[in-house]
Amino acid sequence: MEKQYGPEWKRFIDENQELVAKILETIKEKELYDKLYQYHLDLLRNPKTRSITELVDAEINIEAIGAKAWNKLNPLLKQASERMSKCGIKPEEFYG
Repeated sequence: MEKQYGPEWKRFIDENQELVAKILETIKEKELYDKLYQYHLDLLRNPKTRSITELVDAEINIEAIGAKAWNKLNPLLKQASERMSKCGIKPEEFYG
């Protein structure tokens, strides 16, 4: 990134170390949800485990877990986007 964005990227990272750390931490948390959700889908697709998976889902509410992860990550990404703009970086280039 530093080669592509040069001093703008370095400035962004230097000025936003805490924000970047929070984003990375939150992404790790979301990756745990992603893994849990994949296991959930695997069990749901299996006819032998489908009924118990539906019972477990009713208890843990897998969709709410995912929403919580995204609700934590999205505001951090919005802050990063705004701060990138202030440093002269086009945040749109990071949208995936």
